[in-house]
Formats: sequence, C-alpha cells, structure tokens
Amino acid sequence: HGDASICVVDLKGGINWLNRNILMQYFNQFGEILVVVIQKHKLTAIIEFKSPGSANRALRKKEHEVGGCLLHVHRLDSSQDIDRDRDLELDRQREKDRMEWEKETALRDMGKREME
Repeated sequence: HGDASICVVDLKGGINWLNRNILMQYFNQFGEILVVVIQKHKLTAIIEFKSPGSANRALRKKEHEVGGCLLHVHRLDSSQDIDRDRDLELDRQREKDRMEWEKETALRDMGKREME
C-alpha cells in the first residue's frame, strides 16, 4: 500500500475520549479502512485506508469535526513516524486476534443454542 494510503490525524483536542471505533466510524465515509492506530504518546492516530484515493479524499477535506472536536489530518511524514510499521503490525495482529475471538464466541454461542 505504501504511504499514499496513510493519513495522520492530530488528536490534541480529544485524546481522552476518542477511540478507534469513533475514528473508524467517522473516517469510513472516505473509504474502506484497513487499520487505525492511536498513538497517545504522540497525540496522533494513524489511519491506513485500503486505497490512496480514500486517503486523498480525507486529506482534501479542510476541517474534520468529530463530536465537537476539530481534527487536523495530514500526510504521513516518514521521519516523524519511524515506529509506524511496528505499530501497524501490532494492530493488524490485534485485529486478527479480535476477529478470531469473535468467531469462536459466535460458534460457542451457536453450539449452546443447539444443545438446549
């Protein structure tokens, strides 16, 4: 995918209450999202879209307002986000684990219902 499909969001105004779900719901309007990583220590979130076109749509919009909080979106500056790859890798792994867990839970619940 490369950096063209990645946006960085400054979260200074809402770092305490913004979470991945809120960001995914909001930024989904620009296109399919692969990964959202919140880096609280940097007050930023990294959003990786499936396509560069989606990232460009998000970047073209001047102001993003989420829950009354203005978010600034900009391109990834590779020098600024050296640990991005590690973070994205971790996040992909977490996402995979979560989906596995949800699938297992759903199967377990179905099994319980059949036994009743």
